[in-house]
Amino acid sequence: MCTDETMSGGREEALIHDFDGFYEFETALAAAVESGDVVAACEMVLADKEGIGTSENLKSLPENIRLPMLEAFTDLYESAGSTARRESILLTHALLSFSLGRPDDRLASARQEALKAVPRRRYGIHFAVEMAWVELASGRGVPVDFGAEMRRADAAGNSFKVKELKKTVPMLDDHHPPLNEGQPWTDRALAELVELPAAWTDLVGHAVTARASRPSAAWERKGRALLAELDAEAFRDRSLGWLSLASDPRTVENFDDHNYFATRGLVWLLSFLPEDPRTVRGLGSMLEESLRKAPGIGPALPKLANACANALGAMEGQAALAELARLTTRVTYKSTLRLLEKAVDARAQALNVSREELGEPAVPACAGTTPPARG
Repeated sequence: MCTDETMSGGREEALIHDFDGFYEFETALAAAVESGDVVAACEMVLADKEGIGTSENLKSLPENIRLPMLEAFTDLYESAGSTARRESILLTHALLSFSLGRPDDRLASARQEALKAVPRRRYGIHFAVEMAWVELASGRGVPVDFGAEMRRADAAGNSFKVKELKKTVPMLDDHHPPLNEGQPWTDRALAELVELPAAWTDLVGHAVTARASRPSAAWERKGRALLAELDAEAFRDRSLGWLSLASDPRTVENFDDHNYFATRGLVWLLSFLPEDPRTVRGLGSMLEESLRKAPGIGPALPKLANACANALGAMEGQAALAELARLTTRVTYKSTLRLLEKAVDARAQALNVSREELGEPAVPACAGTTPPARG
């Protein structure tokens, strides 16, 4: 007597075809669905070893094919006999749910368990984004470490699931803190944010969106509005304290562009405050620290260094001018040096003097390089 498992396996083998491209694959799926054998269509997808039914192709199927398959995959999961088959069903079910924009409570427990295992299982972060979307769109959360991986992939911009990440990552804001753990500065900031009013979290959340080389007018307007809700001195002290740890070794394996953007955003926000010697000293020290060479990489945090240069250039006081002039004599990294020299030249032009005449103003309160307090 044949068992259910052997019958299922035999059916799967019978459904493996040599399709000549996705058109034939889609035609076969449509024929199976229209004949009422939706399970056969699902088995064709699961048996596709050549990658014809890629995620993008499946998402492009007509809705009248995807919707019944979505329902059928739920039933197939309950009878799946192997781990690999269950994982394939989970991934495909979530992919169809994402493409249809239909949050789903079914298989929620299985998805949560699968997300806890990513990326240790045979599928990685990029294959599980749709599962995360289903959970978040259904009002549930996802594991914090998985959310951090998604943020890193989204910020790095090198995933083949760019569109899916862009749609899913913002949904983390309602469930996760604005920064990822795993760096001394973020671990300290996260520990402090828990004890601070929500306005602080909102401001750090805005800092994370600093993905351009300079703040846009809209970004600045929102940043200034959020800053107005906090005590300027408190923000200056805390943010400089956090940023003083930005170059310290991380405790996670992968570089975190999400947190990197946040450092740039915090620097921009500092430049919106009234000029203060502590800010100027802190930015100058941070700039130099960011350009220290990392083995096999070069300057450790060049984007942060450039953000500090732009922030100092945006300040109009004598303290910032003195720091800019000092840094032009010390910095050798060409990208940052150009920004520093451009800022000094702009100040000279504004004062209607030559750069040589401008010289290096003596401002003892800001001439040193003592970093901000790290404690």
